[in-house]
Order: sequence, then C-alpha cells, then structure tokens
Amino acid sequence: METKPLPVTSVLLIFFLIVSIWRTHVQLSQGRLGGRNGSSACTVIAVLLAKTFSGSSQLPMPHSKSLSRVWFHAVANAIVEGNHIYDANISKPGVLLDVNDVANILKRNEFEDIFLPLRHWPVWVSHFTQPLSCTLQFQLDKFSRKKGKHSTVLVCSKRSRLIVSEGTGSVLLVDTHSHPEMKSGTTFVFSKECQVASYLLKTKRDAFATLTEVKITELQREQFQRKFSD
Repeated sequence: METKPLPVTSVLLIFFLIVSIWRTHVQLSQGRLGGRNGSSACTVIAVLLAKTFSGSSQLPMPHSKSLSRVWFHAVANAIVEGNHIYDANISKPGVLLDVNDVANILKRNEFEDIFLPLRHWPVWVSHFTQPLSCTLQFQLDKFSRKKGKHSTVLVCSKRSRLIVSEGTGSVLLVDTHSHPEMKSGTTFVFSKECQVASYLLKTKRDAFATLTEVKITELQREQFQRKFSD
C-alpha cells in the first residue's frame, strides 16, 4: 500500500557522546499517523521496514551526523501498511505479535516471499546478567559485525523496535511509537552497538527481551531492485 508521506517539519537532532538521536513530530508515529488513536502493530511495522531496508539501496545508514529524509517516508509507508495489515487480521486490539506471528499473517495475505525469520535470541537488557552471552549488548555486538545489510526486531516491554546494521559495528534503532514525555513521534538512534544498548538500558533496565533476525528472500530483493530502478 502506497501513501503520501507525512511532511516532517519538526526533527530534533541530539548529539551527546557519540550517540545521534533524531526525533520526529508526534504525528509521525504508529498510533497517531492518519488520525489514529493508538496502535499495537509495531512488530508488523518493524518487519515491513526491515523489508524496505534490505531490499533498497535508497535507505542508507546515517553518515556525518545526517539521516536521509527517505527514512521518514519509509517509516510513514510502513506505519500505514502495518496498521492496515494488523487491523485486518487481529480482531482483538492490543495484542502484541512476535515475528513468527507476523510471518504467518503475511503468508496468509499472499506475502509468502517477503522474509524468513532467522535467529531468535532471548536477552536481558542489563549490564550484570551472567552469562554475558545472554545480554543485549553481547548479541548486538555480534549482530553489528555481520557483513552486509541485516535487520533484527527487538521485542521488549510489549514494544517492538527495528535495529539495522551494515556490518560496521554501528547500528540504527528505529522506534515508531510516540513518546509523549518528549512530545515526539518516531525516534531514530544511531551509534556503536554498545552505546545503543546503553540507550535502551536507560529506558528498560533489567527487562527481558527477544531479538529476532529477519532476512529478505532473493525473489523479494529482485522485486525491490526492479521497483526502485524504474
């Protein structure tokens, strides 16, 4: 489903230490875009955005403290399509889906070739968990060093967020929820994996979470490449 992207006229850019944070207008969030009042489609939205990131060269990682505005358009489209898919398939509002749930829904809706759920890691959002391999920071470190474009969905405290990487040790976190305390909508956080993990620790300390890596299929990748080359 295509939609005219919401103009992003209020983007707050913050730099502290080596962390870059972009906060959009509150209307560019899954529960507000299009006049909505709430949304539980975050996992669907994260998967659709992962599909776009993996299949298009036009969604670059941030460089030189700059985030391409194409990301705002991609987020708007993923929110509209994700909310539509969720509303059409989930009869009880408020149900949080995991990545496998989304895979099954997309297959039922003739999106069989979109993606494959890969590795699934239960993790603790904590500095002190033993063994270390169970921590979010440890798993993000491994994820951030894999060569090529990769996407993983973080599910924590009834919210799903997308994390993407190109194998440089840095990651981009995309959170499409609104943040009333900051009077902002979708939030982008870019830094080295340890700094992004620390950012999440400040908001969700000692919480249990899951990381599920998703991979776009070659057929869908070819379809995206043809679409963006036209």
